[in-house]
Parts: sequence; C-alpha cells; structure tokens
Amino acid sequence: MKKKKEKREKLPVDLGTPETREKLRPDPLAVQTDIWKRSVGSEDAIELQQSASEVRSLFNLTTAGLTPRAVDLSAVRGLSNDAPEWLAIRKVDIYNPWAERQGEKLPTIFRWLIDEESFRSIDASKGWRKGKASEIVLDAMYDYAYASGRLKRRY
Repeated sequence: MKKKKEKREKLPVDLGTPETREKLRPDPLAVQTDIWKRSVGSEDAIELQQSASEVRSLFNLTTAGLTPRAVDLSAVRGLSNDAPEWLAIRKVDIYNPWAERQGEKLPTIFRWLIDEESFRSIDASKGWRKGKASEIVLDAMYDYAYASGRLKRRY
C-alpha cells in the first residue's frame, strides 16, 4: 500500500525589508531608455543613455570627496589631486559649458539622474503639468549628446 504524501504548507515569500526592496528597483535611466526607444527612436536612445550615464559619472567622480561613506573620512581625499586626464578634459570642455547652458534646469536633471526621483514626483513638487520634467531631461540629454559628439545636429 502506498503512503500518502504529507501536504506541505507553503511558506510566505520573504520580500525583505522595505530598504532592501527599494535597493532592488531598476535603474531609472534603464527604464527611461526603453521609453526613449519607443518615442525618439532606438538610434538616438542609446546615445541619450550614454550621455546621461556620462553626466552621472562625471557628477559622482567630481563630488566623490563630498559624499559621505561608511569609511574613515579622514583618509578620503578630494578628486582634484588625482583626477584622471579624461575626466578633466570632459569636465572642462563638455560638462561645464553644458551645465552653464542648463542653468535653472540643472536641479531638475540631477533630481532625476542622481537622486533617482520619478518625473511624476518632480512635476508634482514644482507644480508643473505632467511631462515637463521629462521634456527638460530629454532636451538636456540631447544637448549633451550634441556637445559630446555622440549625435550630429539635424537641421
């Protein structure tokens, strides 16, 4: 005679703490790149993603000495002493003029790109119509892609 199998209770899936779930969110840049592929075309979307990634890298490398970390901060030096040559060239020739051209739009760009806030929350906090923050970021990334030579201007 066969033995009856015991039914096992299904244990609830451990989704982790809210902090862990927040860390597992997809990169907003990757999500936005998928949206750009559908709206502006796949050929421009990759260049826009690379431009945004470079802006993020330049910002993070430039402010590395100012960002608190879980290390002995007395040993942290600013990036100005040992800045790689490519960083200095890109920053002076492309990033700084681009940042000056953006002017008042720069905080909106950084809220999305660095702080990873959603466009919806940026629009709501500024009292803008839906989609204005997205337009600002798209225009800024096009401007950076043109300035860096990733895209050629179409007239």
